Amino acid sequence: MARVVSIIVPDKDGGFQDVAWGLESIEDYLNSSDIYCGPIVGRFGNRIAKGKFSLGEQSYQLTINNNSNHLHGGAFGFSHKVWQVTSLKVDGNDALELICLSKDGEQGYP
Repeated sequence: MARVVSIIVPDKDGGFQDVAWGLESIEDYLNSSDIYCGPIVGRFGNRIAKGKFSLGEQSYQLTINNNSNHLHGGAFGFSHKVWQVTSLKVDGNDALELICLSKDGEQGYP
């Protein structure tokens, strides 16, 4: 799962403070009943009515996971995947690269 576990920033007294809201570890997220506590939402954020959309001439039927709609990428959206994380520097700044494979047709997406 791609979740922010902590964001440590300097505080006004010269110390450091965790400013992220959420759980303490990946294990806590894996065992939580709150599946939308701080996730990367995808492949789509919000609902797609009846799980249907068209791209060019092609129509697609997505998985239904919210009454008759498709919510936040489906029953197994990006929020449910464990992502590969690599720390790196970009223009001298700390950064993360997050990688997740989404196969063609997964949850109905092309």
